[in-house]
Amino acid sequence: ATATPEVQRDIIVQLGVGDVRTYIHGFRRDNLAVEIAELRPSERGELTRQILMGEGRLPAIVYAPTRKQAEALAKDLGKRLRAAAYHAGMDAARRDRVQAQFLAGRLDAIVATIAFGMGIDKPDIRTVIHTALPSSVEGYYQEIGRAGRDGRPSRALLLHSYADRRTQEFFVQRDYPDPRELEDIYDLLSHRPRSLESLRRRLGVDRETLERRLEKLWIHGGARVEDEHALRGDPAWERSYTAQRAHKEGQLENMARFATGADCRMVQFIRHFGDQEDDGEPCGRCDICAPQGCLAKRTRATRDDERRQLDRIVAALREDGAVATGKLYRERFEGTLDRNEFEALLAALAQAGIVTLRDESFRKDGRTIAYRRVELSARGVRLAESDDDDDVEIHITESRTGGGKKKAARKRGAELSALEGDADPELVEALRDWRSERARRTKVPAYRILTNKALAAIAAARPKSLDALAVIHGVGPKVLERHGPDILKIVRGS
Repeated sequence: ATATPEVQRDIIVQLGVGDVRTYIHGFRRDNLAVEIAELRPSERGELTRQILMGEGRLPAIVYAPTRKQAEALAKDLGKRLRAAAYHAGMDAARRDRVQAQFLAGRLDAIVATIAFGMGIDKPDIRTVIHTALPSSVEGYYQEIGRAGRDGRPSRALLLHSYADRRTQEFFVQRDYPDPRELEDIYDLLSHRPRSLESLRRRLGVDRETLERRLEKLWIHGGARVEDEHALRGDPAWERSYTAQRAHKEGQLENMARFATGADCRMVQFIRHFGDQEDDGEPCGRCDICAPQGCLAKRTRATRDDERRQLDRIVAALREDGAVATGKLYRERFEGTLDRNEFEALLAALAQAGIVTLRDESFRKDGRTIAYRRVELSARGVRLAESDDDDDVEIHITESRTGGGKKKAARKRGAELSALEGDADPELVEALRDWRSERARRTKVPAYRILTNKALAAIAAARPKSLDALAVIHGVGPKVLERHGPDILKIVRGS
């Protein structure tokens, strides 16, 4: 039910059915609003409690990444709600009792690990909250699909941070060891049985590690296991194992991209699953389409320091054109702007229709490498050409419990304000004249050389060196290389 186009193609190949037609449709959920917020782990429990205490938020399923966290969160929620934990570590009788109570409406919320839910059909679930990043888009879609089966408005929230991805990567590496580690076992095997204890001693690993690696080798045909002994299997095991490991890594990469995406959440789902019949229209309900309706986030107007950083981004894109977001950050903003703030500013520009963010990928060493590309939209180009963005409304979306970075951001804003000061009108005019002349000679629009705001910033800072000029927003490496000496000459002569 949640096969991606890649899996669909693999199924066709495995079945050997040749030329077939595929019908992929029905992934849109019109009554489900998906919201994703970046939040420190220590803040997620309190926010979950606040959200579920709101009117119309129950019944609810809350997903926790571990049994221990599920128990702790259920205990905390139980102080205000009828809540209970549900996970595979509980005995069957207790699990059945909790499940029956939830289905009967005697529990308001279940705090579960991902094992919960198979076969559960409670139509009136209003809220599903994930308190950590899931390992795949497919799993996430299935889990939030338990909300709103009665057709009434429901909400799915995902609370995550970059640390969650690192945790998931650890699990992938633990469950899918490096192929060389499996190859070490394969090389020690022969067609004569060898005891597992002998293998363990030779490899210098504990019994659990050996069994985990040997299980993968066995699944992919590289070993046969009989009682406490193992024999060598098919030498072609590595191809299928490597493909499966890469698939798991790709699933995590796709989930991380989904969580940080700037497009409508439902449209992202539809693209991910290759729904051929959907019209691709934004849902109008998710945090991207309707940020004003968010429960975990709030929107606010941009501060002066953020407007300056937004101007820097637009200026860089005007100069560079379409570029990978990671490259843009490394070459233009690293060291002067936090990466999370940079991504938030990009999302704000995308929300305002000034830039377009597009997910792309390429293959390298058998792996799919995903990245995001950003470029000015048609509206962004028009704004850049007119150099008049005073009437453009751009809003920043942030966590409702956030604020730890505000003080530092205000400090940076004050420093930037002090740097810019009041521009020297005569120097601004001299720079404008130079820009106009340069534009005529090179047949390049004036805004492509330097914006009015960049000219004003230069006139205020009066840089004496290329290094000083380079830190002024709107002055990128190409501007510095092509026009830096001329600009400094004008500054010195004014």
